[in-house]
Amino acid sequence: MTLATDCIHYYKLDESSGDAIDAEGSEDGTITGVTQNVSGKINTAYDFETSDTTDSVNFSTGDWSEIDYNVPFSMQAWVKFETVGDWNIISKNETSSPYNGWRLAIQGSGTRIGFDLINTVISNWYTPYISWTPSVDTWYHIVVTYDGNHASDSTNIYIDGSGTQGTVSNNNISATVVNTTIGSIGNRAAGQAGFDGIIDEVSFWDVELTSTQVTELYNSGDGFAYPFTTSQDLTETINEGHISDDGSKQFLEYTKDISESSTLTDGIVVTSTGDAISSSFDFNNGIITTAKLTATESVGTGTYYLSADGGVNWELVTNGTTHTFTNTGTDLRWKAKGNSVTITRLVISDYR
Repeated sequence: MTLATDCIHYYKLDESSGDAIDAEGSEDGTITGVTQNVSGKINTAYDFETSDTTDSVNFSTGDWSEIDYNVPFSMQAWVKFETVGDWNIISKNETSSPYNGWRLAIQGSGTRIGFDLINTVISNWYTPYISWTPSVDTWYHIVVTYDGNHASDSTNIYIDGSGTQGTVSNNNISATVVNTTIGSIGNRAAGQAGFDGIIDEVSFWDVELTSTQVTELYNSGDGFAYPFTTSQDLTETINEGHISDDGSKQFLEYTKDISESSTLTDGIVVTSTGDAISSSFDFNNGIITTAKLTATESVGTGTYYLSADGGVNWELVTNGTTHTFTNTGTDLRWKAKGNSVTITRLVISDYR
């Protein structure tokens, strides 16, 4: 079980215009009223105003059967409150009786956070919560994990990596919460109890995440974004024109119009006659929007390029600086050019 393979929907909320892209699934969200491209926890985020009752990201009328009372699942969001009240963070439940569906919301006049699974309010629902009073202008990482058993110990709610077993105030659920109501980030479909503040990195898994995975997502308060990759060192072994990364041991081959007198074990040597080009580096199949190439050179100064679309478009990058792609894609590759340049270490990092 990994963060990447079990993720079913991921909204980075990095867009400056247009729909909220589902980086893992196919449920892009339609934007209504929110301010995009504000400073987020990771890159940018969306700003919601409770005074504008329509502010929302409406993501689906599909059934989302992966979230139900009898199956395990997890969800997360980074949030920063501008005011604290009874706000919906994520929801997919009907706005009139019987209120079928589910929602993650601040409750109790801002004194607790709860997750509700509802077939029919009062007569058939499950409502765990924990006491919590958030402050304004502070980023919080919220994760809900559920084991599918709707028992007193089935739900954990994590705030900034610290988990608490939910207190279950109602537990008589026995039927599905799956519906075709519009799902919403920062609101409920009919514009009820909209969030007031900034939301970032909303995501869902079809498993109960472990406490270790939640800690990994929190990442000491820095967050850990899809596709959940870390820096890879590309110079553990240089042999016969291949570069292996010491994370997966996947061999990354570069084409070499390079002087045959070059000693590969001494580094990647790029002459005026050719380039060093990697094969596919990223193997997580997520849309890649940013990456950083850091090269250590023992001789000369190289010119470096990255491509997020398998080498169709090469984009000039600055060594050691995170690059935002004009042409995004799912196939990350690097290229080095130079005149008698020796590269002793090349690291690709910060790609997402």
